[in-house]
Amino acid sequence: MNGWSYIQVILPLKLEWEPWYCTTESLAVGSRVTVRFSGREYVAVVSSVCDVPGIDPAKVQPVLGVPDRLESILPSELEFWRFIASYYMCTVGEVYKFAYPAARTAVEGKRANVTRIDDTEAGPRRLTEDGKAAVRSILDAFDERKPVLLTGLKRESVYAELARRTIESGRDALILRSTAPKLSYAVSRERAKAVRSDIPHLLEGGRADLFLPFTKLGLIIVDEEHDASYKHSSGAPRFQTRDAAVALAGLCGANVLLASATPSLESLCNARTGKYSSVSLPCEGGVEAHVIGVADEYGKNGMSGCLSKKLLSRMEAVEGRKLIICLWEPDPFPKLKGTRVIRLRQLGSETLGRYALVALLNAEALLGKDDFRADERAFQLLRRLSLECTGELVIQTRESSHPLFATGGDAFVGLLLGERKEFSFPPYSRMIDIRLKDSNAARLEKMKALLASALGGSLQLFLPKDRNLAASKDAILSRVRAFERERKYLGHIIIDVDP
Repeated sequence: MNGWSYIQVILPLKLEWEPWYCTTESLAVGSRVTVRFSGREYVAVVSSVCDVPGIDPAKVQPVLGVPDRLESILPSELEFWRFIASYYMCTVGEVYKFAYPAARTAVEGKRANVTRIDDTEAGPRRLTEDGKAAVRSILDAFDERKPVLLTGLKRESVYAELARRTIESGRDALILRSTAPKLSYAVSRERAKAVRSDIPHLLEGGRADLFLPFTKLGLIIVDEEHDASYKHSSGAPRFQTRDAAVALAGLCGANVLLASATPSLESLCNARTGKYSSVSLPCEGGVEAHVIGVADEYGKNGMSGCLSKKLLSRMEAVEGRKLIICLWEPDPFPKLKGTRVIRLRQLGSETLGRYALVALLNAEALLGKDDFRADERAFQLLRRLSLECTGELVIQTRESSHPLFATGGDAFVGLLLGERKEFSFPPYSRMIDIRLKDSNAARLEKMKALLASALGGSLQLFLPKDRNLAASKDAILSRVRAFERERKYLGHIIIDVDP
């Protein structure tokens, strides 16, 4: 076909291959085109351009058009998409769909009504001497091209100073927060325009902002890096924000700061082995929890319903508001004057410092038997309560002798890491959790058994972190895809890396 060139494209679909099309337009990798696939129209991304297609030219369809108001996808974006697809065992089309959902693409194609972006001022904030020392240590670590783990409290002034320096150098700074609200597609469009411009910006947002078209990214800060909500699990790509941020920073030549008063074991392990640098801010204040063993209290008539008499006595002795956090449905619950009763899931960003007493009931329920991460999350919760409470902190539990309650601080972290290493759990391995969804219960159980057998006996896999890791993941993915085709079971299997 004289005058025609051939392109491969990435479609916003779960496809293991990239279809071929032809065009008379002069296109480059990253251009966006409208194509027809299986009877529907899609906006696709050009992934390769050549003179000779990899299939019979007679089977190649022409593109339908080239949208003139859609920016091309940057090479750095495509590289990041392919990393995410490879690491999290999904398709690059699923990553494209997440980064540029159809609704966002539709907004992109319209003329802008606004030209500003709601970014955060990188203004001066007063740095304490400890903060100044932390900034110096972080900058030294950045010079070594290492991610940095920042622990401790009162970190915002450090963020502001690092962001200010980054912006003054002409590069963008991105602060990720687990509590960031989901932005409208119109705002996302304006953010995308901003980071493509020559003007450096400071952005605050959530995990989706990792997929902005950065051209001059200089710094990523992941605040509360341990937060479980950073794991995107509602659909592919099921990525961990913390790890994706480190990868993106590496691709863009940017610095990355992971920060938390209660860091994840993954980050602590990386800091202890030297993969990350570690910088600490003081954890001023904090209270020591008073642990009440429910089993002992029952044995000496020390309980009044679900509350121990010791707890009731402490509540009567303090002046001010009290907070009780239950790990079960609190209705019915005794009415206690000046006391707020909530479930753990309601804790959120509650300001604990305003309560004279905080009590956590049924704390043993934190110790999930089927989740190896349960102890870690329980420790992080108790650490948060200890750091944020300014009054009394009481833990009421049936397992008062458990190391979680009997051992504190670094000793318990060391114990957890020792257990993880002994049983080859993350962070000393990579975990792949394979789940099936099917409305037919009988077929679901049958398919689970068959797939487990095909994968060596389990749907929960732990792979060594060695040079064969990528090849092992590819082999697992090939077996799963073959199973889907052979059993005609497409769309029922979910692969979750690092759940």
